[in-house]
Amino acid sequence: EDEYSLDKVSIAVSDYIGKQTLANGQFMNAWEMIKQNEACAERLETFQISFKTLKEAVAGVIDFFGMSVCEGSDKVDETSKSHNLFLAGTFFGMYPVLVRGQIGFNSQYGCVLRVGVRSMNDNAIQTVLECIQ
Repeated sequence: EDEYSLDKVSIAVSDYIGKQTLANGQFMNAWEMIKQNEACAERLETFQISFKTLKEAVAGVIDFFGMSVCEGSDKVDETSKSHNLFLAGTFFGMYPVLVRGQIGFNSQYGCVLRVGVRSMNDNAIQTVLECIQ
């Protein structure tokens, strides 16, 4: 029998979801438009995430999802204890996926990510959320 060595493979959310650019000021319109569609699916989850500052957490979450940042939400006020993040993408290039995240930071307890994911495809939402866990 032949033996072949395999390289280590890692799969991230960005392997399933591509960037989708929305014009500035259009995220909430897109969020509501998906909600009006009968195929709309939405889930809310909360996660403990390992970052040392709010700014690092925002950059890490953006990098993890690999989606387009909307509404300039990548800009972090370093004096704030929480930050809202808006991301847009497409699942396998077919279904829009929108993420509304709120990241909270406390030096004693660390970072918490509360995320809402909305799409017209429930599999897209499950894929996004399962990758965080």
